[in-house]
Amino acid sequence: MNKRILLLVLALLTASLTYAISIGGNKYLEGKILLEDGSVMEGFVKVPNIPRKNNISFKTEKKAKAQTIDSELIASILVKTKTNKIYRFDNLKVDVRRKADEPNISNRKFFLMVMTEGYATLYLAANGYKTHKSGNILVEATYQQGTLPTYNYYIRKRGEQVATIFTQTSNSGTMFGLNKMLIKRSEMLLADDPELVERIKSKEFKHVDVIELINIYNKDMESLNNN
Repeated sequence: MNKRILLLVLALLTASLTYAISIGGNKYLEGKILLEDGSVMEGFVKVPNIPRKNNISFKTEKKAKAQTIDSELIASILVKTKTNKIYRFDNLKVDVRRKADEPNISNRKFFLMVMTEGYATLYLAANGYKTHKSGNILVEATYQQGTLPTYNYYIRKRGEQVATIFTQTSNSGTMFGLNKMLIKRSEMLLADDPELVERIKSKEFKHVDVIELINIYNKDMESLNNN
């Protein structure tokens, strides 16, 4: 079955999307691997090309021999591009529950890209991640002919151990139901900010505003917790 590849350039902490035509394989970037035991490995890290990656390649120096790190030992990966952009990938289990009281947590972890953080961290997950000479990390979505590309966003609130599916976005103008999903998931996951939920229900925000929305939520939660 035919598949199409859509590549999106996502600058960290922004929602801007830029198309790319082709990309090469991932390269080693200066960075750190934060291990589950609290230790840190500094050197050069190869960005995982898919969220579900069994091992991560690491070098202590550019010309050093590569070593393989078991993903189960990794908590997070931080890398810096040549344009000094910092990207972080947290290695987490995901919860794709449909109802608030019915958890559906994955058995294994996935590398999720951090988009913004505060009281809640917002993550992006796609079919693949690719380093690019522009200094960005490209996000890849594969989809079958007759379907449309979507990108999953997850949130993890302070103190939580898993990331929960929040909403989906798509660059396609013919993808329907995404704003409805945003409203439904906000009622479930942002119930501790009822004023914001009402703004979402009134259609003040669309699915493409997910980063702005979570930034507002984080500001509201910090203000509430400081009172």
